[in-house]
Amino acid sequence: MCEDQVYIFIGHTEGTEPFRALLCKYEDIFIYHFSWDEALAQWDLHEEKWKEKANLNVYFFMENLVGNHVVIKEICLRCLKFKSFMLYEEVHRILTCYMFNPFLWENREFLTPQLGKLFYGFYFTRLNKGSLFLKRSFDIIFSALGLVLLSPLFLLCALLIKLDSRGPVFYNQIRIGKMGKEFRIHKFRSMKVDAEQGTPELSSENDPRVTPWGRIMRRYRIDELPQLWNVLKGDMSIVGYRPEREYFIKQIEEYFPFYPLLYNIRPGITSQGMVNYGYAKDLNEMLARLGEDMLYLDRIRYRLIRQDLQVLFKTIKVVLRGLGR
Repeated sequence: MCEDQVYIFIGHTEGTEPFRALLCKYEDIFIYHFSWDEALAQWDLHEEKWKEKANLNVYFFMENLVGNHVVIKEICLRCLKFKSFMLYEEVHRILTCYMFNPFLWENREFLTPQLGKLFYGFYFTRLNKGSLFLKRSFDIIFSALGLVLLSPLFLLCALLIKLDSRGPVFYNQIRIGKMGKEFRIHKFRSMKVDAEQGTPELSSENDPRVTPWGRIMRRYRIDELPQLWNVLKGDMSIVGYRPEREYFIKQIEEYFPFYPLLYNIRPGITSQGMVNYGYAKDLNEMLARLGEDMLYLDRIRYRLIRQDLQVLFKTIKVVLRGLGR
């Protein structure tokens, strides 16, 4: 029996039992099988026992997406407590996020064949202590130096913001970060005061809410520089994933309930999704950009430094060419 493995099935489709029979045929394993209604309660009941094992393997058999995405979200958050885990979703439908970036989702790391059946597979393991120390040390040194060396630019931006439009220099907003915790992100204000009334809105390329100087700052990503303070405090990293507001995260999770897996790391000032896609003007673009951030999360398991350097070099190109918006 695989003593260091935990196998969990959630849900039931016509393919569940044949796959279970094949899996047990090749490995002497015990499988926990829960319905969607009982999954969270049973998880909490067994979690401490599962933590003694090395690896967690969770298979989702989706009868339908409505309602199930809430359960998947909660299980993703619980999985972050484990050292390593693998989540599989049975491929018998195409989620919206896959459709917007089919090459990424269907031809790279996330399509996993097992015993003649296809799953979307997401494997994660915590970064080792050495990698975490290296990444955090770089963040502290880079952000501290950036705040000092760029202080003249900060003062110039503050002056130009005040001359450009009425209102404060900085704009603060609540975002969701590591382990799903809220934090207050800091930016140079690039929009008119009270630009957003009621329902949150995404910015578009020719957004009338953006001020003249704000448009220049966005092109060169200058408006993001105050986030160096977020990095120094530990809310963010230099490179990570794009932190979103809870309002938009809820919309994303309706299509891609595995979004909380990103909470395994700190969000970044820049990200693979941002340099390859830029700002998103609608939910479709957010879902397309999400694939790149998920790919980054997968690859830093075995090439953290290389992946971060690639994102940083691409970010420099975007900034120097004024390709932001």
